[in-house]
Amino acid sequence: METIAIIDKHPIVRAGLDIFIKTNFNEVSIHEFESFYHFNKAGFKDYPDLFIVGNTVELPSTQCKFIMELQLENHPPKFIIYDEDPDFLKVSLYFKSGVTGYLTKQSDMDELLKCIRDVQNEKNYISNEVLDVLLPKWVSPGDDSAPKNEITLTHREFEIANFLINGCSVSQISKKLQRKASTISTIKKSLFRKLKITTLVDLKDSLQKSIHRQIG
Repeated sequence: METIAIIDKHPIVRAGLDIFIKTNFNEVSIHEFESFYHFNKAGFKDYPDLFIVGNTVELPSTQCKFIMELQLENHPPKFIIYDEDPDFLKVSLYFKSGVTGYLTKQSDMDELLKCIRDVQNEKNYISNEVLDVLLPKWVSPGDDSAPKNEITLTHREFEIANFLINGCSVSQISKKLQRKASTISTIKKSLFRKLKITTLVDLKDSLQKSIHRQIG
């Protein structure tokens, strides 16, 4: 039976996540805590398989120290951050400490479900809202300091990639950018060819992997 710890200072958030997880996963044991301090105070002999961490009284640096310490265990638990207001430095700090899933409170339940399943299957997951925070730092057109083997996008390719991962169609992007749909389609094909991908799922996966290489 898998054990999941939900850490959030708001009881209603913990209760909602508890119901959601038990509805979608069989044979799972849920433990709720309002902070990492209260988790440590409970004196668990075995650590949970997964932590889902929302708002707590602790600073991100304190949380990351705890996460890094657990990465030294023989069977380190996995961590998902369920953030209210992500920023680049905070997200980077969490991923460097060992977090593999990152969502915002604006993410819907389907995305939360996918995130949990991906993390359980040893995959990384970053929600679209968090990608929006990270992408401007990831792409630096013409930056000579970029790693030699690192693919960089032009400003326009980055802009279109950002629209695509947020669900916009070619026609919608053409209206937003006031460019011909054929032009957007050509740039999209160039983008996919540069990244050696064929689908939007591949696009998001490619961006996530690149981001992890840079901030991990």
